[in-house]
Order: sequence, then structure tokens, then C-alpha cells
Amino acid sequence: MLCTRTLRIAVLVCAVSLPALYLVGCGALPPEVSAMTKVATGQMNTLTGTEVQALATTFAPEVVLTEPQADAIAGFFADNNIATMVDLQNLILKAQQDPSSVTLPEGFMDLFKDFQLPGAPATQPA
Repeated sequence: MLCTRTLRIAVLVCAVSLPALYLVGCGALPPEVSAMTKVATGQMNTLTGTEVQALATTFAPEVVLTEPQADAIAGFFADNNIATMVDLQNLILKAQQDPSSVTLPEGFMDLFKDFQLPGAPATQPA
């Protein structure tokens, strides 16, 4: 499960400081940093499978995603234009209210089962 407060803090730190360091000559961004940068800047729909796995490892170590599962989640974000955490929250609420309205990739709800933005309507346990 992703702890949204921890995720938000880590994303803000990484989105602001770490990319700047890599731009001045440190090489390619590690997937953890590029993933958090994409989350912070509303580009979740451009996440790669490797970045989804990095987020899972960092923020939900109890969830083990296979490479195909992570690729499917990344593709799902792209196909459904899930770009921001608000988009993600809305999708989860929609899936909980009407499970037949969306087909989620395998591993998706394991990763996001307790995801909730501060001030957003509560999601229901899967």
C-alpha cells in the first residue's frame, strides 16, 4: 500500500532536487527518481513498467509486482490517461462503486488498495 503522505513528501523532494543534479552531469535518472518526478508533475500516464516496479518497491515493499504486471499497470495509466494522483483517486472510487465499469490490471489493487489523497472521499477496502 502506498502511504500518500510519505509519497507526497518524497515526490516533492525528488521532483525538485534530484533531477537538477542529474541534469548537471550525473547521468540518467534512476527509475525511483524519474517515477516520483512523473507522479509529482502530473505525468503518471508516461510511467514505464520499470518505474511502476520502483514505486512499488519503494512505497509498498509488501507488494511484489512481476515485470508483466508492472508493464500492464503502466499501460493502463497511459491508455486511461491517469496522469495525476487525483485521476488515480477518481479511478479507484469508480472501480469500487461499479467494479464492472473498469477492468484493472493484475496487481493494481494490491498496490493501491489503501491509496487516498488527503481530503478526498474515503475509498473502501478491496
